[in-house]
Amino acid sequence: GHSPPRFLKHVLGVPLSAPDMTEEEALAAGMPAMGAGHEWLNVAEQPGRPQYARDLGIPLTSLDTWAREHLGGAA
Repeated sequence: GHSPPRFLKHVLGVPLSAPDMTEEEALAAGMPAMGAGHEWLNVAEQPGRPQYARDLGIPLTSLDTWAREHLGGAA
C-alpha cells in the first residue's frame, strides 16, 4: 500500500506532503481546531471497522475508488 501522501500524489498526479506536527503546531499553522474529537476517539477506542458497515448493509467503497471518483479530476 501507499502512504496517504504518496497515494494521493498517484491519484492526483501532483506532489503532496504531509508534515509531521504536534496538535499545537498544527493549530499555530492555521489548522481548524478539530483534534479534540480525534483524541477522544483514540481514548475511547472506537475504531471504524469495515465489518460494522457490512453488518448494517452499508455498501463500502475502497479508498482507491473513492479518490479516483472524487479527486481524479481535481488536478
